[in-house]
Amino acid sequence: MLSYDDVVTKNVTEYLQSQLETNLPGLTVELNNIHKATAIQRYMDGEFDFGLLGLGADYADPPTFLNLLTVDGSGNYGKWDNQEFNNLMNVEKTTNVNNESKRWDDLVKAANIVNDTAVISPLYQPTLATMVKSKVQNVGYDNFGHFIFRDMSVK
Repeated sequence: MLSYDDVVTKNVTEYLQSQLETNLPGLTVELNNIHKATAIQRYMDGEFDFGLLGLGADYADPPTFLNLLTVDGSGNYGKWDNQEFNNLMNVEKTTNVNNESKRWDDLVKAANIVNDTAVISPLYQPTLATMVKSKVQNVGYDNFGHFIFRDMSVK
């Protein structure tokens, strides 16, 4: 399993290795936790059997992740090619781009194809817990959990 060498990722891959080998008798999972830049290059070169990597949203809309998996998507390291999925992703950004309900239906169908084929398997979503004193007012957060201090005030 190809992945990164940071502490959190190592812990996750060790857990996955243990679970896979325990629940699939006879399976041996070799871990290859290496520097992130080297791992990404190996993904891009197709030098892996399977791996664990992180994805982050660039914008708050499903194509931020779904576009990665199109046949020419930048995150399609396994070279997955599903014609129905590719067609849906093309139609949502061309023919149905201005029809919100049809576009959304296209995205739901595309996401269902990804889920049904298990081309990727989301495991967890990192989060950040924060505490703000009650005298601090109007601290905002964007869709990605970043602070917005524009309207902040202190009582």
